[in-house]
Amino acid sequence: LLRLFCLAENIMHKMPHLIFKKFAETTFALLSISDSDLKCTIFQCFRKILQLQPADTTLPATTNILLIDLLRDFASNAMDPSITCPWMEALCESHLCLATKDHAKSMATLKASLKLIFQTFDLGKDFVALTTYKVISRIMEHCVQSDEELANYSIDLCDEALNPRSVAVWRHVLRTETKIFEVCKGAITQEPFGRALKTLAGLRNDVVGAAVRHIGAENVLRVLPLELDAQNVPIVTQFERSWLVPILRINIFNQSIAFALQYFLPLAHRLRREVPSDVVRRKTFITLSDQLWDLLPNLLSSATDFEQNFPHLAQILGKVLLEQRDLRLIVLSSLRSALRYALQPDAAEAKKDVMRFFAYSFLRKLCTLYTVSNITMESMEGITGNSLKTLRCSILETVRMYVELTPNNVIDNFVNLAVEKAQIKDMGLDQKIRVLDIMAALVKKASVSGLSSMFPSIQPWFICSEVALQKKAFRILEEIMKRMNDEAVKDFFACSTDEINNVLDQDLDSIAKSARAALVAVYYVKLSSLTSLKDVESFGKKFLRRIIICLDKSHNIRTRSNALKCFVKLCQQLILSGSDESKSPSTVLHPILNIIFGMLNPERLYPNEDSVEVVRSSTIALNIIAQKFTRILDASLLSRLVAHACSWISDGRPLIRVLIIRLLRMLAKKLPDYTMQQY
Repeated sequence: LLRLFCLAENIMHKMPHLIFKKFAETTFALLSISDSDLKCTIFQCFRKILQLQPADTTLPATTNILLIDLLRDFASNAMDPSITCPWMEALCESHLCLATKDHAKSMATLKASLKLIFQTFDLGKDFVALTTYKVISRIMEHCVQSDEELANYSIDLCDEALNPRSVAVWRHVLRTETKIFEVCKGAITQEPFGRALKTLAGLRNDVVGAAVRHIGAENVLRVLPLELDAQNVPIVTQFERSWLVPILRINIFNQSIAFALQYFLPLAHRLRREVPSDVVRRKTFITLSDQLWDLLPNLLSSATDFEQNFPHLAQILGKVLLEQRDLRLIVLSSLRSALRYALQPDAAEAKKDVMRFFAYSFLRKLCTLYTVSNITMESMEGITGNSLKTLRCSILETVRMYVELTPNNVIDNFVNLAVEKAQIKDMGLDQKIRVLDIMAALVKKASVSGLSSMFPSIQPWFICSEVALQKKAFRILEEIMKRMNDEAVKDFFACSTDEINNVLDQDLDSIAKSARAALVAVYYVKLSSLTSLKDVESFGKKFLRRIIICLDKSHNIRTRSNALKCFVKLCQQLILSGSDESKSPSTVLHPILNIIFGMLNPERLYPNEDSVEVVRSSTIALNIIAQKFTRILDASLLSRLVAHACSWISDGRPLIRVLIIRLLRMLAKKLPDYTMQQY
């Protein structure tokens, strides 16, 4: 019999109406047999049949309604939990099937079914509650959706399900309520929503967050107001709904800026204005004010009235940025949220125009704050150490983002100002470095005239003995080189090619190790622009030795990472360009290995070169070749690699020997078995 049901579930949805009806009547008659396995199989059979969406000729709407009634009649609180799950799934699928045929009739019959389904939470069984959650989720998504009556009824049923009998499965009840908020957000009216929220407020759980996220903070706060009165100190210090503020911060989306302007920000302002003299209470007031301000970043990431009300908010943000030092990080985070929102691929042009309008005002404030000297920040504003570093990182990140939406004429103005400031001789080193940071951020959108004034101003620092200035100069050059393929500035590169090449050709010893990360990044950009084999080979002869030396452990992680990318890119470019000229990978990589083995020869060391550094970096380069290109090398190059590894395994320097062991291990791992047998 069970096998017959397995067969029926795959074919019955195609049968004529009379056969289907007869099958259903016969099958439901079998439910009187007290066999749990049989009952489960029957319900699973109907679930599968209904999932396959029988046509109207097989299951008309009238028969579907009868089927729903029969399934409902089977419900009982005393039902075996193992049968409850397939029964619920069958009932759910019958409603979904009816909804596709006649949505109105499905809605009319659904109310009674929802009551029965929600009552299964009272069984207190985890696996049953999980199935209930899934079933209700499907019903909400495919049937209820925007039906106001059923959405409200479902919320009330959730409220009823939070009872002592279902304590063990409350988490599933709450998940169900979250799903209802998510799917039916527009259909839930204030009265049932208020009742549900008051219940949830007693539990203080994440479902309130779902209500904030999907139904709106404004609606939630109508039911659960913060009840903060800045003039009533006891209410503030014993703030009973303090738990609600973090929930709002995480979940406040698709809310209007107007609501913040009318509610949160005035309240935060009053709290700061009415700060008591007592230290503990003062801290409470300021913390609450900060928490209210901290709602802004998330709100601005999806504000519904951005174009209309951000201009009003921008004036407040600009003022607070300069005057309230403890709110600066929040204001900067809010600005970045607004910028990300405006920079989304599908963002309306009006949003971008709003941010462009305030670009000059905000950039002027940001650049001023960023370039203030350490002494001034410490003495005037009391910001020191990590706090100052964090603030400056946040400002610079905001500037980099804002440059994307800043008009070109504004960018050029700031470039000229930065160039002028950088030339001031009396300016302290720390200020000059930060001016160069701003300059590097502006490069991304600078015009030909901007780049033409910027590049000559930093040229003296490429050979400067001051490491920090040299590092920043190469960092700016890196950003400039990233625009090599930008048509808007091709005239700059046409005029400045010789000067840039002179910078790249300078001796590696004259470049500080901390500046080499940017130098190698410039090499990478230049290499990426080469297309012919001749140009790539010429590049390799000129710069490969420098790139390999930058692989050494004495350099910082960024330098080594850039050097690795550049080295691999060079090899790949050679192989790719060589294939266009019918040259094998081994042929084009042969000069690379010659240079590496030449560096391993002590007699070929350049003056002032550290032998350990050169040998170590060269061995790292061999390891990279073994890891990336072993399978495409010919026998002569493989023999050379193996011979080198075997001869250097006895090197007395542990730092070198461990790299040789890694090289041998990599060869053993990558070489085919037949090749390994030869060695």
